[in-house]
Amino acid sequence: MVCDVVFNSLHISRKHAEILHEAEGWIIQDLQSRHGVAVNGRRIARQRLADRDRIVLAPDAAEPTPLEFRLSEFADPTPPQAILSDESGPTSVVASIDLRELSDSLGRSARGKGAAVELHPGAAAGQILAAPDASGRALFESTSQLPVLSMFKSAGEILLTHENLDEMLQQVVNLIAEHLPGRRGVVCMVDPTSGEIQPRCFSRETPGELGAGGAPAQRVGEQGAQRRRPFLISRSILQEAVRVQRAMLVANVADDPRFLAAVSVQQMEIRSAICVPLYHQGQVTGVIYVDSQRGAGALSSRDLEVLTVLALMVAAGIAQIALRNDVARERAMRDRLARYNSPQVVEQIMKLTPRQEGEMLADEYEVSVLFADITGFSALAESWSAAEVVRVLNLVFERWTANVFQRDGTLDKYIGDAVMAVFGAPLRQTDHAQRALATALAMQRALDDLNRLRPQEPALALRVGVNSGRVIAGDIGSPRHKAYTVIGDAVNVASRLETSVALPGQIVIGQATYEQAREHYVCEPLGEIQLRGKRQTIWAYRVVGERE
Repeated sequence: MVCDVVFNSLHISRKHAEILHEAEGWIIQDLQSRHGVAVNGRRIARQRLADRDRIVLAPDAAEPTPLEFRLSEFADPTPPQAILSDESGPTSVVASIDLRELSDSLGRSARGKGAAVELHPGAAAGQILAAPDASGRALFESTSQLPVLSMFKSAGEILLTHENLDEMLQQVVNLIAEHLPGRRGVVCMVDPTSGEIQPRCFSRETPGELGAGGAPAQRVGEQGAQRRRPFLISRSILQEAVRVQRAMLVANVADDPRFLAAVSVQQMEIRSAICVPLYHQGQVTGVIYVDSQRGAGALSSRDLEVLTVLALMVAAGIAQIALRNDVARERAMRDRLARYNSPQVVEQIMKLTPRQEGEMLADEYEVSVLFADITGFSALAESWSAAEVVRVLNLVFERWTANVFQRDGTLDKYIGDAVMAVFGAPLRQTDHAQRALATALAMQRALDDLNRLRPQEPALALRVGVNSGRVIAGDIGSPRHKAYTVIGDAVNVASRLETSVALPGQIVIGQATYEQAREHYVCEPLGEIQLRGKRQTIWAYRVVGERE
């Protein structure tokens, strides 16, 4: 069934993109549109979709079209592609490789000890890995063959050029399918929290039935009316391989009388299987599983060797993607924090402040909030050109921002010709009130200095309101746009003190700020004030200056 979706946008092409359901899952591909397609902030030509992926049509256009992919809203009539089965437990392991020792040996010199290969009783000749001989013969002599080296070269290119984990894993599975035609393969990932093993990517022949010579069985009907059987994988052998961190070759499974009742073995006619954990620096992040059905040749010890080395490469690639993602998130967060904080504060925030997926987690803080506004600037700006308005604002904000940063404050936002700053979040400070008042006085002096540099132009004056109290601070907003800010009654009171109480040239503070700073600053009481939107009156004070 085809369903066309029409968008009323000049930036979307007539045939912009399509979403298809294929063996590997739901796929979106760009139909050579003029303005392109992005998934999760990255431009793509073709990509597998996951639930809640963010799709943007024409991402670089003036008016992009955002969408969200909901996998749960699609009814998939086909059976699951892969099922971890508890009843199918092939344990007829004839050879295995210790990944820890292999990884260590590959990192040592050629004179070092070879990888530990365990030979299992009852294995037929030609199915068992040969250990290194006394002359130091390399374990992986068969990998010198050109097709295998070509596969490793392709694998290296895949690992170097892909930054998306799913795309990289799918390319690896496809590469395995090319090297081992007629076999079924799947990459499973291990949940780092629960330890659960979940299928992630499938080869092009997965799942399916094999005909003579290992070729895919003929599908009936144009739409594939003859559904493919589910791909049952032994949960026990995957868990055992992960637990002992060994690559395993299981041979002649279907002929083993112990598995005559195993549905996954007998229905799928599994002849042999290889299970290789994705091992890197002591950690297993996933598993490569490949099996062979009747009609395709049994998997051999050579296949185990090749897939083991490939798995080590893939595991390192997964670690590199995770590292690159962490570095990218940290860089993006540093860049964002640098807009609001001094470099010294950014470093402390990165070390001390809890965050998740590049976002600052919301939390309660005791802070002082400062609002500073240029008095009568709107009236002055009416007689200035736009360029002059921007020039003067930049001169003022440059100085005020420096004043905030010098005292380790956070520049929350610019509001027209006003500034909002916070002291005490995200970096907790016990003297936040003193820092806020020191900054307010520095802002006054900075504006006086600027006026002296502009003797022929109208003098500028400021009003400042400061209040202290508990707030919620963190990244707040919609999924598409979040910004670090603070919310709470203390913020509203500070804003009202600046707009409704302070006169030009005055710094007015609330009771809580006064209590914390009165030993360091001379303050003049203004009495009880009724603020707009507040039921109760508050005491307000004018800051005269620092105590000597």
